[in-house]
Amino acid sequence: IYPGRELIIPVPVLKDVKRKTTKSFIVKQDVSPIIKKKNESAEFNKKLKVKEIKQTKSKEFIMPLNGKIIKRYNTSSTTDKNEGIDIQAPPNSTVVSSSNGKVALITDGTDKIGKIILIKHKNNFITLYARINNITVKKDEIISQGQKIGTTMSLAEGEEKMPTLHFEIRKGTKSVDPEKYFN
Repeated sequence: IYPGRELIIPVPVLKDVKRKTTKSFIVKQDVSPIIKKKNESAEFNKKLKVKEIKQTKSKEFIMPLNGKIIKRYNTSSTTDKNEGIDIQAPPNSTVVSSSNGKVALITDGTDKIGKIILIKHKNNFITLYARINNITVKKDEIISQGQKIGTTMSLAEGEEKMPTLHFEIRKGTKSVDPEKYFN
């Protein structure tokens, strides 16, 4: 530590539901000698400047859909294997990008499974959205976290079961539990 050096001292704050917030203080200490004329002795007047900086760090990934998770990540089972999560929501519910990224692939899909969107993110992450309709993004488009990318499928005539969105997060080619990235 030397005079004029800035020190950053992190101070933890309670976590917000939507984002993590950390308060930091930058401490800059200027030590300058002041000579008192009355007794001619040198004293040091320490001036302490404290500037509060709020750093807000958004979650890396958010839920792509407001709905109920009806099937959780499970790669250990042979009969109930799921490399992502299935989220149930009413027909034509908005599906958003879970994180900032670039649209890498949009499939044509079918009437039964809808379209599939792959989005590339920083740190070699990829998100996959299956059973999606009404695509609002294009291949190679740069998108923001929370940006609408499509909707859940509509119910076919005679169907009563609510549609589900299949969502995966992959680190490279390996699937990871998406719920661990939302907290």
